[in-house]
Amino acid sequence: MKWKNWPYWLKGGIVGLVAGIFIEALLFFVTNYCLNNSSGGDWFGLLVCYYIFMFPGMFLTNDVLIAIIINILVIIIFSIVIGLIIGKIKSKQLK
Repeated sequence: MKWKNWPYWLKGGIVGLVAGIFIEALLFFVTNYCLNNSSGGDWFGLLVCYYIFMFPGMFLTNDVLIAIIINILVIIIFSIVIGLIIGKIKSKQLK
């Protein structure tokens, strides 16, 4: 079965997986740079770097690896929902 014949929700999930991994890798490096270059008295900058870049996973756990996995799963689920909506719209346009 070729990519063209796959359902839209599956295409959305795969695109979400690739995008999620790319976004989380980028944010991980930005967060590490931000944490390594913040001064000791800059607690607000440290807080922003640590929690904003790891949203929503950091609200559920304090483990960075689990937070990254949760964030990727959120992006995949969001992409699947978008794929479902696009599939419903396109199926109604064909009829």
